[in-house]
Amino acid sequence: MDARNEAADQPHLPAPVARRVIRCAHRAGNEVHLLQHALSANVDWIEVDIWYAHGRLHARHERALWRLPILYDRWRVRLRPRLLPLAELLRIVGRRAGIFIDLKGLHPRLPAAIVRVVREADAIERVAVCGQNWELLDEVGRLEPRIPLYYSFGNAQHTALYRARDALGSRATGVSVARWLLDEKTVARFHADGLRVIAWTVNDVDEAARLTGWGVDGITSDRLDLLDSLP
Repeated sequence: MDARNEAADQPHLPAPVARRVIRCAHRAGNEVHLLQHALSANVDWIEVDIWYAHGRLHARHERALWRLPILYDRWRVRLRPRLLPLAELLRIVGRRAGIFIDLKGLHPRLPAAIVRVVREADAIERVAVCGQNWELLDEVGRLEPRIPLYYSFGNAQHTALYRARDALGSRATGVSVARWLLDEKTVARFHADGLRVIAWTVNDVDEAARLTGWGVDGITSDRLDLLDSLP
């Protein structure tokens, strides 16, 4: 049995019962009000952006200005809401949904901190980790092989690395791919390699239908109504 087949046998986020497409609520773990809406909608996975800062793990999408209560993302600036620690998120969600952790930033302590918190919460079987920094993702897999890894593709360079087989780890369970990088042939290739395919961020109903027609395994969306309409 090769390493990729071994990865397929590892525990992973629960597949939806009697559903073909996994519903993943984009950024829903970042703020409490978004989280409650997503849980009320009975999504399968809660996506959360996790940063390591000042010795703690916090959920937020935007970058922070040191310890100031300010978050920014390109041209958007806002006052920082109360940041939700990963441990608290795991406690609130419990077993109502899986947690899809998106690694943010480049802090070398991020992988070990995530593994520690997930172990302390006894949540190994309830989480998966994705990220565009594949080295940090590999470190998560080295520290805790039971956590499923989803290599995130956000640009053509990631696709080239995958095709060259230079960077994709052998423990990969799947890939989380920007919608504009996918077509039917690409989805089929990932599946041929034994990988699940999660498409992000899909907010158009027609595009969601096209992607599910190509056979993607999951859709990440900001729209809970779109997720609810998936087959």
